[in-house]
Amino acid sequence: MPDSLLNNWPCADLAYVVGLVASDGNLQKQNNCIILVSTDQEIVELCVFILQSVKPQIIISDQGFPRKRAYMLQVCDHRFRAFLQDLGLTPKKTYTIGELAIPDWVFRDFLRGELDGDGGWYIAKGWRESKYLVAKFTSRSQTYLEWISDSVYRLTGMEGALQTSRLYYNGKKAEQLGEWIYYEKDLPCLQRKREVWNNWMNR
Repeated sequence: MPDSLLNNWPCADLAYVVGLVASDGNLQKQNNCIILVSTDQEIVELCVFILQSVKPQIIISDQGFPRKRAYMLQVCDHRFRAFLQDLGLTPKKTYTIGELAIPDWVFRDFLRGELDGDGGWYIAKGWRESKYLVAKFTSRSQTYLEWISDSVYRLTGMEGALQTSRLYYNGKKAEQLGEWIYYEKDLPCLQRKREVWNNWMNR
């Protein structure tokens, strides 16, 4: 990883990667390695491109039932690890992750990464079979979800529906959230998730 990438912080692309690491990543306790696991090859390739990894270690395995291919990216860089720890990420963060030091002007990029990791869009049915868009974020840390909810409300005025391990934005709020995080056409994101929002908005 080039020094210039970390020296340019805060920047939108790196904030997106931080969101992915916060959701699907893991800081190894024994070394300086950061591991990101995803069932979407596109996510791993985006991270390699943004981090400018010269020799990325990518492991492909089949897991789960039914068997689903998973892609694991390993980045071993003491500067990147120190950077993530300075933001508030720690090893074994599943239940302990809380507020992160994400600057306001790149928070929506961070949130887009979080959504591409442990979040997503889906179409729900309401009263009399009416349909509406939903944005969902998941975490085992309620403190982390509360921080995300509070940050989105502070920056946009949109209030989410917070439940145990879940944060939802429904209907118009979901539509507006998408407009906020997809503020330009060519942004790093998982295309299959963005297409759900795009298709709903263009219906």
